[in-house]
Amino acid sequence: MRFHVVWRKSHEPEEAYRDFFETNDIYEAKDFAMRLAFDETNNVYVQDTKRGEIVRDFDALIYRVCLPKNSRFISALPGLPPRVKKRVFLSIP
Repeated sequence: MRFHVVWRKSHEPEEAYRDFFETNDIYEAKDFAMRLAFDETNNVYVQDTKRGEIVRDFDALIYRVCLPKNSRFISALPGLPPRVKKRVFLSIP
């Protein structure tokens, strides 16, 4: 997993940081970190293992999902009944 939510209790030593949650979704990592940090006895940060650094700005450009220029949005998958709608991005070569 790319993002690790790492935490320790404030009374524990600096070496006591441990993984709490792992995910590939930056917003899910942010949500878990915010919930953990709500308790003031927790020290929490999110580690980006792909970049090897602590995430300091969750809204940074490097974490935004970008679609290729040759992609097209469709609202239904072929073969599904009209009542079943799915949003899918397809890349057009």
